[in-house]
Amino acid sequence: MRSLSGVRVPRIVWLGGAAVGVGVAVELTRSFWAFARWYWGQTRHQRHEEGGLRELVRRQGPPPVPLWGNSRLLLRRGYYRTLHRYCMERPVGVFWVGRSPFVVVSDERLVQRVLASAAYVKPRYFGYRSRAMKMALEVHRASERVRVLTEGKRQADAEDNAANPTRRALIALMEQSTPDMVAASMQLLGELERAPLSPEGDFATVQAHYVRLNCWILFRMRLPAAEALRIGRAISGAGDEFSLRMVTPYRGWFHGLANLRYFAHIVAILRFGRRLAAQLDRTAGTWVHAWVGRVGRIGKLGKVLGLLMAATQTVPVAAIWMLHLVSTHDRVRQRLQEEIRECMERDRETRSADGSVDDTAANASDLSANPAGQLLLLTAAQLRHLPYADAVIRESLRLYPPFPILQRQAVADDQLGEVFIPAGQVVSVVPWVMHHHPAYWRDVECFEPERFLGDDHDRHGDAPSDYCYVPFARGQRMCAGSSLALAELKVLLVCAVLRWGEWASVQPDTGRELFRGGDVNGTAESVHFPPLSMKPLGIGLRPRHPHRDEKRLADGDTRR
Repeated sequence: MRSLSGVRVPRIVWLGGAAVGVGVAVELTRSFWAFARWYWGQTRHQRHEEGGLRELVRRQGPPPVPLWGNSRLLLRRGYYRTLHRYCMERPVGVFWVGRSPFVVVSDERLVQRVLASAAYVKPRYFGYRSRAMKMALEVHRASERVRVLTEGKRQADAEDNAANPTRRALIALMEQSTPDMVAASMQLLGELERAPLSPEGDFATVQAHYVRLNCWILFRMRLPAAEALRIGRAISGAGDEFSLRMVTPYRGWFHGLANLRYFAHIVAILRFGRRLAAQLDRTAGTWVHAWVGRVGRIGKLGKVLGLLMAATQTVPVAAIWMLHLVSTHDRVRQRLQEEIRECMERDRETRSADGSVDDTAANASDLSANPAGQLLLLTAAQLRHLPYADAVIRESLRLYPPFPILQRQAVADDQLGEVFIPAGQVVSVVPWVMHHHPAYWRDVECFEPERFLGDDHDRHGDAPSDYCYVPFARGQRMCAGSSLALAELKVLLVCAVLRWGEWASVQPDTGRELFRGGDVNGTAESVHFPPLSMKPLGIGLRPRHPHRDEKRLADGDTRR
C-alpha cells in the first residue's frame, strides 16, 4: 500500500496506472515516428519545393494530433462532412486514423489510375500480412514502376465482357430468379404494411428480407424469418462496429462491452458462413461456384462471407434510400408509373398478337384495373426495357452509395498528384465524395434521374467519365454481384409502384437527427451528410391510402 495525500492506494492501482502510462508513452512515440517517417518521405519526393513542413502538411490535409491523428475530427465534425471539407479542395487528401495515414483520392484521373491500373490491387484482408504478399511487394519495390494500363480493352469494365462465362452464368441466374425476386418483394411490401413502425425504422425488416432472398438465390438455402433476422442483426452490428473502428482505432481500448458484442457478431457470421460453404459444396455448379473458383477452405469461407455481407448490407441500404427518395418526389413516381404502364401494355399487345395470351387474360391483367395482377406476368425481359427505372436506381446510388469506401493497395512506389504513395500503402476512394463533387456533377444535391437518360449518360450521368460514378467501383476488380443487386432493386421498385402506387416515408419522433446539414463555402447550398455507415435509420415506408387517411384525419387522429 502507498499513500497519496493521506489516502492509501493499493499496489495494483499503482501498477495499473504505471502500465497505462507506459502504454500511452509507447503509442505517442510510435505516432510521432509514423508522422515523421511519412512527411520525411513526402519531403523527399514532393514535386513543389516551395514552402516548409507546415505548408506541406496543409496541402495534404488537416494536421494530425499525436496518438489520435484526425480520428476525433472525423467523429465530432462528421466523417462525410470532414471529407467534403478537405477532399473538394485537393485531388488527394491525407487524413490520419491514429498513426496510420488514410489517403483519399477525389480526382477523376487519379481515381481511374487507382481503380483500373495494375499498380493497385485489392487488399487481402484474409492473410493480408502473409509472407507471400511481403515477398511480392519486395519484388515490386526492386523492379521499375508498374505501367498504367491505358489500353481500352484492359480498362473495360467486367460487366461489359459478354464473352465471360461467369458473366453469362450471372445473367442466367438473374433471369431464373426473377419470379423469386417478385414473390419475395411482394411479401416484403406486405410485411411493411402490417408491421408497426420501429424507432430504428424499417432497416431490420428489409435486411432480413434480403438475407432470406440472397441465401435462396445464391446458395439455395431456405431460412426461417427469425434466423434471417438474427443473421441480419449480426451483419449489421459487425458492419457498424467496423465502421467506427475504421475511424477510431483505439475504440477497443475503452469499450469493453463493444468488444464483446463485436466478437459475438463475428462468431455468429463465421458459423453461418461455414453453413453456406457446406451448402455450396452440396449444390450443383452455379454462378457462385464459378465466382468462388478453386480455393482452399479459408479462401472459400472468406469469399462466401464477403458475398453474403455485400448482398445483405449494401442492397437494403440502397433499397430504403431509393424508396425514400421516390416517395418524396411525386414527379418521379408518376413518370415511373407511366413507364411501367406503357411497357406492360406494349408487352400485352405483343403477346396478344402472337396468340400467347387471350383477350380475357389480357383485360384481367390491365394495370388500371388490377395493378398487382401484372406482377404475375413480370419477366426479366420487361425489366430490361425500363430506362427511367434504371435512371432512378442510378441516381439513388449516386446520392447514397451503399459502399462507404473502396480500397486499393499500391504494389510499388507511386505518385498521386503531390502525394508520394509508398509501396504497400492503402489508397481509398470514397464514392460519396466522388458523387457529390461539384466539379463533376450539376446540382449535386438534387434528385434528378433524368441525368442518367440517354446513350451517353446511362452509365455515368452528366459527369465527364465512368470514374466519377463508382457505387460498385470500376475496372476489372469491381463488385462481382453489382448486376444482381441492380436487378433486385429494380424488382422492388416496380413491385412498389404496382402494389402501392403511392407511398410515404415516415420517421418516428425519436429525437435522432437523420441528416447533418451544412452550407458549402458559405453559400446557401445545403449538403445532407448521412451517417457514417450510410444506414437509413429512422426511415419507415408505408403505402398511402387516401380514403383511410381522410377518415382518420376527420376523427382527429394525426398519427401514421
